[in-house]
Amino acid sequence: MLIKQGLVALLVAGSFVGLGRVAVAQQMTPIQDTSTSQNQSGSSTLSSSTKQFLNQTAQDSLYELASAELAMQRAQSPTTAQVALHVFNDHAEFQRALLQLGRQYGLSLPVDLSAKNRSKLESLSDKQGTAFDQQYLQELYKSNASSVSDFQREGSMVKEPDVQAFIKNFLPTQQEHLKLANAAMNGSSGMTGSSSGSSSQ
Repeated sequence: MLIKQGLVALLVAGSFVGLGRVAVAQQMTPIQDTSTSQNQSGSSTLSSSTKQFLNQTAQDSLYELASAELAMQRAQSPTTAQVALHVFNDHAEFQRALLQLGRQYGLSLPVDLSAKNRSKLESLSDKQGTAFDQQYLQELYKSNASSVSDFQREGSMVKEPDVQAFIKNFLPTQQEHLKLANAAMNGSSGMTGSSSGSSSQ
C-alpha cells in the first residue's frame, strides 16, 4: 500500500459513513499550513518547551490521523474499526484547533509525517488480520499514554491562556482514546457515545 507523505486529505469537512467495517469520508479538505500569515501574538512569546510540546503534539496527531484512516479500511474487528473512526473524527477536530493555535503564535507546525512516523505507518500497513488490529491498538494506547503525560506536564507549566485552554479542551480526548484502546485490547469497545472529548467539556 502506498503511504502518503503529505496528509493533505485527512482533515474532514463533512461527516463519515460506515460501509460494513470500512468507514469512508464523504468530503475531505486539505490541511492548509498558513501559520506564518497570521502572527497575532508572535512565536517569541512561547517558551522553547511549549514550542516543542506543540510541534510534538502536531506530529503525534498526524500519525493518529493516518493510522486511524488505515485502520478504518484494514481492521479485522468491527470494534477496532469503530475505535479508529472515533479517533479519526476527534483528531480531525484536534488538528484544526492545533493549527489555528499555531497560526495565532506565528508558529509553523508540521503538516507531514516525520520519517520516523512514515516508517511506523509502513510497518503497520504490512500487518494483516488480528496482527494489524493488535499493533494498531497497542500503538494507540502507547501514544495516548505518552500524550496524557505530556498534556498534564505542559498544562502545569504553560502561562499562555489560549494554550492552557487547548490543553484543557483536549486532554479529555487523549484520556478517552487511552481508555478506548485499552478496552478494545481487552475485548470490549468501551464506547458509550460518539462525541469527542473537547465537546464534552
